[in-house]
Amino acid sequence: MLFCFPLLTKTVMYKQSPEGTLNSEKNVIVYDFKLPEKITPEVSDYLSLKITAVNTRSSPYPYTSIALDLSKEKIQSEENESARSYVIQDRKKIIVDGITHTCHIYAGENKYWKNDWGLEGAVPKTSIDIITMETPVIEGVEIKINEFEFKKRILPGLDSSINFLLKSRLGLSDINPLITPAYIFLLAALIMAGFFYLLFAKRKPVRLNLPAAVTYLIIFTLFIFSIYFMQAGFYTVKSYFDSYKNYISSGRLSETYEGFYNFRKFIKWLDSKIPEGENVIVLLKGKPVYIMSELAYNMYPADLAFIDISGKTSREVLNEILAVHSGQKNPEGRESLQSNYNYVVALSKQDIPHSAALQLIDSYRESAGYVFKINPD
Repeated sequence: MLFCFPLLTKTVMYKQSPEGTLNSEKNVIVYDFKLPEKITPEVSDYLSLKITAVNTRSSPYPYTSIALDLSKEKIQSEENESARSYVIQDRKKIIVDGITHTCHIYAGENKYWKNDWGLEGAVPKTSIDIITMETPVIEGVEIKINEFEFKKRILPGLDSSINFLLKSRLGLSDINPLITPAYIFLLAALIMAGFFYLLFAKRKPVRLNLPAAVTYLIIFTLFIFSIYFMQAGFYTVKSYFDSYKNYISSGRLSETYEGFYNFRKFIKWLDSKIPEGENVIVLLKGKPVYIMSELAYNMYPADLAFIDISGKTSREVLNEILAVHSGQKNPEGRESLQSNYNYVVALSKQDIPHSAALQLIDSYRESAGYVFKINPD
């Protein structure tokens, strides 16, 4: 238990109600936590946050995410000999339900926590002295970090080491924090039950029904997991109701978050509709960082240009689409590595600018998830 759960820890830094700085260019609140001293990053390092996200205007955001800066990556493009640096982030999903949640970010399980990534590969970090986090600015949603803690585990974290290997080798972005300790506990219990059976099976006073013991052990493990998922399900239902209660009460269910309960399934469908080598323009209201990060991660190496359509007319949105498509405007102000933005993705029917320049390819649902091809002529 001591090697599978962070029961013995040392708090490196604690901050109550930290104040952030608005970055208007990225539309995020940036929090810089200066550590009292330089520390060596380790696999078992993790952050503990008490965070509250409140939906104040029934905005269509049942959840979002917060970002943790891990390291910098230097990339050299074929067109430009000079190297450019990118910030690599780890994202944690948070539920917008008005309830204060304790959120754990297991930073050490990500390979970029201990390494920077340069032109020659991984470069191990000698130390870190600052931790930077970001929360999105979303109209109608208030996000507050009540407490911030950076902790180190006193004993080696066996679960964190296993998760580190799984994430590094299999490319996993997130692993349920209970699943690895549960498998370790189950395996250890089976080994001990096997030894016990072999040592005492021939003694009549001791009777052991090994199949029944294993069954009870599995049932107990599943029971513990069911409590965790029932709790998570309650929070998820509440966040969706807070986001769409006006639609639900008026019976307009078709205008809710239809089609995106399993967002990664939608992304897989989306990826099958867009030819290889094509870049994509995505129409969004504001900057929902969870949606943006999921799309960018799962549709790589396609380059995505996100256009904020909030407060814009259909003509303004269309002009911006055609400007990015023709190369007259670089998406998000960055250097455009490729110019073939020939496809447009809209998440809802209300987001679509009506124009003959957009040819509908397919839709994921009747009123949600559209793919268009740009035909300006």
